[in-house]
Amino acid sequence: MSIFNLRNKKIIITGAFGLIGSELSKVLVRNKNKLILLDFNINKNSKNYIFFKKKGVSIFDIDLKDKRNLEQFFKQKNNYLRKTNTLVNLASIDRKIRDENLFNVSFHDYSNKLIKEMVENNLIGNVNICQEICKYFVKNKIKNGNIINVASTYSLVAPNQNFYNGKKNKPIDYVVSKGSIPILTKYIATTYGKFGIRCNYLVPHGVINKPSKNILKKFKKFSPIGRPCSINEIIDPIIFLISDSSKYMTGSSLVVDGGWTAW
Repeated sequence: MSIFNLRNKKIIITGAFGLIGSELSKVLVRNKNKLILLDFNINKNSKNYIFFKKKGVSIFDIDLKDKRNLEQFFKQKNNYLRKTNTLVNLASIDRKIRDENLFNVSFHDYSNKLIKEMVENNLIGNVNICQEICKYFVKNKIKNGNIINVASTYSLVAPNQNFYNGKKNKPIDYVVSKGSIPILTKYIATTYGKFGIRCNYLVPHGVINKPSKNILKKFKKFSPIGRPCSINEIIDPIIFLISDSSKYMTGSSLVVDGGWTAW
């Protein structure tokens, strides 16, 4: 990490208490970066919350889907936001394979309500925070504004249903919601480049906390690298996108998927 220039980076992280967000935030705190952590329904008794509070990190419980509340946050928390120049968008939800009933539903029978719920969380929430940070960057003349979105391999390729035994289906809601992230990113990159703002997206795959033996067996069969991704193997690429080492990148994808989309 020492080869990347992370000096003078003040970073907002959404989904900061998730699997990736919490570990990324710890790395950046230990590197003495200034952070603003955003998440929804934060457990204030959790070890991570207590750790970050002791470190003096700014933490806010906010629903990115609530556009009006998000607008108020950017207006009222100006002291906290001063000199912010980076946004890492990790906020996301997914259907877990343990939700077996949803994986058994065919596309043509899948609930429109569930699709809307996923799109609201993974796309609209992302759009909302991107709008507000772009507004903030332009208004405050931040010339090194940097936005990092997170897509999915399912924004590049369709799910391999054989991974789900060929009998179940990866629900369409997650695929649709994440499939829009690349074009959102490119839109921001090309629209706001003139303001010195850049925007890229990460394409991760297979970041699983304590994968079962069955999941490990499936990855050995379906992934070219033959295993899921470790947390550090995702954090390091994000740090690269945060750093000045990526300053000539915008509208670009950084694919970290163990070769999943190379088939």
